[in-house]
Amino acid sequence: MKTSRHFILLSFLLLALSTAAQTRELSPGLDQYIESTMQEFNIPGLAMAVVNKDGIVWAHGFGYRDVEAQLAVDNDTLFAIGSTTKAFTATGVGILVDRQQVRWHERVRTYLPEFQLFDELTSQLATPRDLLGHTTGLPRHDLAWYGSHFTREELYARLRFLEPTVTIRQKWQYQNLMYLVSGILIERVSGKTWEDFTRTELLQPLGMNRTALNLDEAVQFGNLSQAYSGARGTPAKKIPYRDIKAVAPAGSIHSSLNDMAQWLRLQLAQGQWQGRQLVAAPTLKSIHQATTYVTDGFHAKFPELTDLHYGMGWMSTFYRGERLVFHNGGIDGFVTHVSFMPEENLAIVVFSNNGSFDGLPLALRAYDTLLGHPNSDWVSKLNPPTPARPPLPPSEKLEHPLASFVGEFEHPGYGIVRITEVDGKLALLFNELSSPLLHLGQGQFLVEAFDENFPVSFTFDSVGLATEVNWVIEPALGKALVFRRR
Repeated sequence: MKTSRHFILLSFLLLALSTAAQTRELSPGLDQYIESTMQEFNIPGLAMAVVNKDGIVWAHGFGYRDVEAQLAVDNDTLFAIGSTTKAFTATGVGILVDRQQVRWHERVRTYLPEFQLFDELTSQLATPRDLLGHTTGLPRHDLAWYGSHFTREELYARLRFLEPTVTIRQKWQYQNLMYLVSGILIERVSGKTWEDFTRTELLQPLGMNRTALNLDEAVQFGNLSQAYSGARGTPAKKIPYRDIKAVAPAGSIHSSLNDMAQWLRLQLAQGQWQGRQLVAAPTLKSIHQATTYVTDGFHAKFPELTDLHYGMGWMSTFYRGERLVFHNGGIDGFVTHVSFMPEENLAIVVFSNNGSFDGLPLALRAYDTLLGHPNSDWVSKLNPPTPARPPLPPSEKLEHPLASFVGEFEHPGYGIVRITEVDGKLALLFNELSSPLLHLGQGQFLVEAFDENFPVSFTFDSVGLATEVNWVIEPALGKALVFRRR
């Protein structure tokens, strides 16, 4: 027995020494790789940390959180973490599962009797696991909330007007609004808002005292990075923050390297924190567990990685034979990568204040070093040069007078579209979007939004007045949604 104990202690010591040696090897090689990547993609500021169960073993801030003021990024700088917020919401539901107040496979209507989607069968059958696992049959429908002024409750009430593409559990489709529903479920069951529940059950116990649950809090905390656009070949430009408190449970948290290290330690420790089980190990395992197939062909492109699967708020794959649980999150001017290898006691967080670059390739590069693999240029592999978008053709002459198009048109799920005429040209206004309408001929138009072109057409009555705007606003549906004249 004594020999066995000595062997175990020696094994832990060797593992600790090995990890320490590997993390020393990260610099300067990784530093140089990050700095060259930042130059290539015009990233003003970036922060990255490697974590194990005991804490941060390597961390570094690069560049500036504010270029104009020349304020450097440090370990306490706040970045918007986007959809990596989802893991906090899934864990919040998991805590209620531990308390036997919620069951993963119970119907959502048990907790939210008024819950109503477009499809009645899905409304009846959907479970918390469906909400958190993106299997309700709804596509993204992001423009129903992005840039809108609807409150959380108003968006919740409008879900019944958003069409699915498939029936429940037929297909994985990423969906932010179902995390909004999960936040309302937490509120209804616990008696606390999603914000208060997340703060008291997770942030405060973990000592995540500089983690903000929305933009207003982040601004009050200070040391908040500015948001920037920019990409390979496009200089960085400061842009406004995006306030998404209405869909906060899907993506509104802001955090720092020091705080996210605590969150990752909780994952590696199977839900235990300083002798207290914040979330039961089997519950956390269910949240991490790969249950739904996400992509095919990923392994064919990158043989080091297996195809992707989703759990609840986390994706998973195997990287060079090691299980990798991860999620990325992006919102205007920010992208965050969070990942961990549970069997290797390793975790990584990468923040970027450039909305076009995610940190997955930097994390994979670091895992290569930490696991003793040859370093691969994952930045180049995952970011091949993209061809320039072809220029749009000149607008054709309209078949109807300009005045016949002008007006307000409404969809019960998305809200109001305004068609205006400025200097003899038509424009489409929707929430914060204002874009010219390019006429392709024969009543077909294009509207450019968020680096994509969306088809638009009009329906006219017998006197030549436009009565409907038909907009392919959710491409996954494969058809236009109808906005009717008000």
